Amino acid sequence: MTSENRISRNRFFWRWTLIVAELLVTTFTVFVMTIGRRENSLTHSMPVQVIGLFSGIAVLFLLFGGPFLVRSQGGLAILGWIVAATAILVPIL
Repeated sequence: MTSENRISRNRFFWRWTLIVAELLVTTFTVFVMTIGRRENSLTHSMPVQVIGLFSGIAVLFLLFGGPFLVRSQGGLAILGWIVAATAILVPIL
């Protein structure tokens, strides 16, 4: 395997990791904001809590890992940081 191929695989992995994390955080935030407030019992169910845990991990990854990926992923890492910051700030406001 050449070093160029290894770099492109590494970029590909981090790009899809960022995309999946952004989609998870965005989907969960929208879900909780629209449905979770109306149905309090729904937000206390086990699957929602597990997805919430993964969403929290994704937010932490986007907040703290995103800035380190700006050089290789560019705008996608910046977008991930914005998504994570929004997911934290929207419930507060």
